Amino acid sequence: MDWVLLSFAAATFLTANSLVQRYVLQRELSGVIAFGFWGAMVHMALAAGILLLQPLPDSLPLRPALAMAAVGLLTVAISVLSCSAMRREEVTRAAPVVDSNPIFIAIMAVAFLGETISAAQWAAICLVVSGAFLASMHQQPVRGKFRVGLPFFLLLGASFGIAVHSIVSKYVLGYMSFWHAYAIASLATAPAFAVVVQASGAWAQVRKATQAPRTFALVLSAGAFLSLAIFCALWAFQLGPVSLASAIMAIRPVMVLAYAGLIAYLAPRVLMERNSGAALAAKGLAATFVTAGVGALALA
Repeated sequence: MDWVLLSFAAATFLTANSLVQRYVLQRELSGVIAFGFWGAMVHMALAAGILLLQPLPDSLPLRPALAMAAVGLLTVAISVLSCSAMRREEVTRAAPVVDSNPIFIAIMAVAFLGETISAAQWAAICLVVSGAFLASMHQQPVRGKFRVGLPFFLLLGASFGIAVHSIVSKYVLGYMSFWHAYAIASLATAPAFAVVVQASGAWAQVRKATQAPRTFALVLSAGAFLSLAIFCALWAFQLGPVSLASAIMAIRPVMVLAYAGLIAYLAPRVLMERNSGAALAAKGLAATFVTAGVGALALA
């Protein structure tokens, strides 16, 4: 089952992107918009190369092409939401919320693709929701109560956007190759990010990112990891069911937790993660809930 291996590969590249992103935003670069802008430039360069080597066919229907361009615009909103939240949260607490998107995919699959969901699958969805909620709760030191912070809603919005991205991509891949789908979306993403930079007055941050070679290399590498993840994800969607492929990709929180923990142990100053026993237990439980939930969605 090639789509299973591709889904695992996508999860691996997404993990690498998350860790590099967190390090850059935490240590090197304060501009979230600048980070996303340069990532979009990486996507645009790859898209131009794809279309140069393999131009779009003349018989390509207009509607799927426009739908994929809309997905590219949606990617801008997803990136801004997730990057903004990552700056406010530890990566191991943030990743599970983003990877709760199989919940929305399941709902959309019922509404738009005519799929049916069993009682066991709905139970798994509730498990994923519980894990996402646990990952983003904050305990107030004075009153001892729990509250859901702004990062939760930012990441939940990004999660919903990823689900829309997945459903629309599955539809579009019935009309074109995953290479062309990626290229069309990326060509729409880059100008949209430029508009966001202009509207936010972030051109100074964009230029600042290029002044430090190491920082700029890390930003470009994060964009490359994301491109590889998107390639693998679209290819998996083209070969297999979008709901199951997305569920496998949602193992990312456990992968992030494992690698972030290893990095924190070997190089404590690289990622500023709280590694007390209670913090590790909470993060591990949240990641376990999400992973168990999406695993049950795939197997039920």
